[in-house]
Amino acid sequence: MSEDRIHLRAILSVFGMLALIIIVVGGAAYWLWSDQLPAPWRDAPNTRLDFKANGPLLDSAPQPGRAAYEKEKQPLLDSWQWLDRSKGVARIPIEQAMALMVQQRNTDKNRRAP
Repeated sequence: MSEDRIHLRAILSVFGMLALIIIVVGGAAYWLWSDQLPAPWRDAPNTRLDFKANGPLLDSAPQPGRAAYEKEKQPLLDSWQWLDRSKGVARIPIEQAMALMVQQRNTDKNRRAP
C-alpha cells in the first residue's frame, strides 16, 4: 500500500533542483553577458545606449541655414528635367504640376458624371 502514496518529498526535491538549475544558468548567463564577453558582443540590440552628440543638434537661430537650403532647392521646383526618359518620368515646375493635377481631376470628374 505504500506504493500507492504520492511521495511529496521527492516531488518537491525535483522541483527544487530544477529551480536551482534555472537560477544558476541564469546567473552564469548574466555574468557572461555583463562582464566576460568581448566588446562586439556587448553591442547587441538590448545593451545600454551611450549617445554622444558632436555639437548642438538644434540651432538657436536656424533662419540663415533654412534660407540657404531653400535657395539651393528652389531651382529644382522651377526646372524641367528628364529623370528617366525611357519610362517617361520627368521633373516639371511645381506650378505646371499643380495645374496638370487640377486638369486631370476635372477630366476624371467629367468621366464619372452621368
